[in-house]
Amino acid sequence: MHGFTLVELVVVIIIIALIAGFSAMAYSKIAKNMRLSTAKNTIISALDNARAYAIKNNRYVITVFRPKLSGDGSEQYYECVVADWDGDSANSGDWTYDRFIPIDGQKPKNLPIGIGVAAPGIALNADHIWWVCTYLPSNAVVKNNLLMGEMVGILYNPEGRVVVRNSESGSDRIWVDFDRDGIQTIDLALRNDDEFDPIFVDWTQPVDDLPGGAYFDVEAPESETYIGLANLLSIFDYDAFREKWGATRTNYPNFTDIARSDWERNPSNGTVDKYDRDWHFTDFINNTTDRIQFNRYSGVPEK
Repeated sequence: MHGFTLVELVVVIIIIALIAGFSAMAYSKIAKNMRLSTAKNTIISALDNARAYAIKNNRYVITVFRPKLSGDGSEQYYECVVADWDGDSANSGDWTYDRFIPIDGQKPKNLPIGIGVAAPGIALNADHIWWVCTYLPSNAVVKNNLLMGEMVGILYNPEGRVVVRNSESGSDRIWVDFDRDGIQTIDLALRNDDEFDPIFVDWTQPVDDLPGGAYFDVEAPESETYIGLANLLSIFDYDAFREKWGATRTNYPNFTDIARSDWERNPSNGTVDKYDRDWHFTDFINNTTDRIQFNRYSGVPEK
């Protein structure tokens, strides 16, 4: 009887292991590409629906990309919320604010887990920085350092073009009433170091003192802060970003009561700073991501 020697068996096992390893790596890359492709198609579909609704109903319509947490808070996905303006605005001094409401029948579209959405910070004259709103790590709130970032959105005018201002109202800020209660929920951490309770603005009553331009930072899932309008979007692999900058929560001396992640710490002085995080995102997005641009005249997303 003839059989295989031990050496021959070991060689065969090694070859099988190598093939399996290469196959797993190839599948992982394909899976990431599929997630990015799925996210891009989902976003374009949401934008197309928003544009069609704006033209059909002669309305200003916004698509907002809102981060959500699932499961135990370790995973994040974005939902695309489409909302329109029915003429509801408020004035405070020289400032005008528009309230948008989610459109009935337009269920938010969810992006795959692990995908991020960013836009240039045009709203605060910072278009060289990519704005990213994120709840990861899920306890990313510290005093004077709002690390969740700013929500971004694409605004269509009634002709279906992408704009960064409501020319009908001349508004300075736009917010979305996600819970449709007529009350804007804004966070107080910038105003008072010792308070984390939200401030509420009742839009059914005369308003004398609305919050100022600093209130773009999101602190909690219920936040209804102002939206950073843009004319360009970036879709990126958020999991890859976390792998590069570190996703392990670590305590630092200045914030012993709050767990931080490595990518939120300034390596030069060990402090936690929102703007350091913004630059990390910007560098990563500039070098690795796919973009969605819009036709200047028609507003159609360019695929």
